[in-house]
Parts: sequence; C-alpha cells; structure tokens
Amino acid sequence: MKIFLLEDDTMLCDSVNEYLVSIGHRVVTCANGDEALKKIQDDMYDLLLLDINVPGISGLELLERLHELKIRTPSIYISALVDIEGISRAYDLGCYDYLKKPFHLKELALRIDKVMQNTVLPQSHLRLSKNYSYDASTSTLMCENSAQILSKRQLQIIDLLARNRGRIVEFD
Repeated sequence: MKIFLLEDDTMLCDSVNEYLVSIGHRVVTCANGDEALKKIQDDMYDLLLLDINVPGISGLELLERLHELKIRTPSIYISALVDIEGISRAYDLGCYDYLKKPFHLKELALRIDKVMQNTVLPQSHLRLSKNYSYDASTSTLMCENSAQILSKRQLQIIDLLARNRGRIVEFD
C-alpha cells in the first residue's frame, strides 16, 4: 500500500516511516501542509496519515482542499490535539480514524488495516492517476476535467478495475 505521511516532528516521522516500510508499505513523507497538498495532487496514494498542527496549511485544511479537488483518499489523523472540537472537525471532514499522540506503532498498523478493509466498497468518484478520474455514478472517465469518449466495453473494463482497485480481478 502507498501511504502519504504528513508529520512535522522529524523523530516521529522517521519512526512511523521505518515501521510502515518494515511491514511492507511504501511511504512518502512531508513536514509541511502546503507541500503535502502539491504532492498529493501530483501522485496517487492509498491512505493519508495527517498530523493536524503542521507548518503551512493545517492537516484539517488540507483534507478540506483535497475534497474540493474531488480527491477522496482515506485518511487517518495523528495528532496531540485533545480538544473535542478539533477531533469533531476531523471526522466532519471525512477522516476514517483519529489516533492521539503518543501511540503504539502496532496500533497504527491495526487502524490502517481496518481502514483499508472498510474502503473496498465502491466509491462514486475515484482518482485513477494524476490526470484521470472515474465517476462510477455516471460511468464517465475524465482526463484533466474533460470527459473521454469510450466504447461500452471499455467503460465496463474501467468500471471493473476502478471498483476493484488494489485487488486481482478475473479476466472474463
């Protein structure tokens, strides 16, 4: 799984990165919210691990902007924030889970597994790559905000692959 980690505490970032790599994940790290927005727009990730209080835009504002761009990658917030308003806002913005610092790395792995089990259900708008997205509700493939004309069979293949992203599908 490809995970994006936004964390400005260098020691924690390194520890989480090393642990996730050791259990088989690919990790891209960033310590600044503004840089994170650009990196997430430029590449695809299976999961976002976001700290809230980081330089640049906050982790909360980052998720808000991503949703405006129709990027709906599952996210887990990791933060020392204890105020219920901040936690509530994170969930309102669509995070799948919230982990308070300090936390055990194994607990993070368990929560990542749980999020990924719960996100295999089809989503209506899926980002396929930097330039391509697929809207399952309208069966429309978009390239840089322009609808692509495809045959019925091509759309069926795109739909099947998009809905089963990260899984092996039978060729039938």
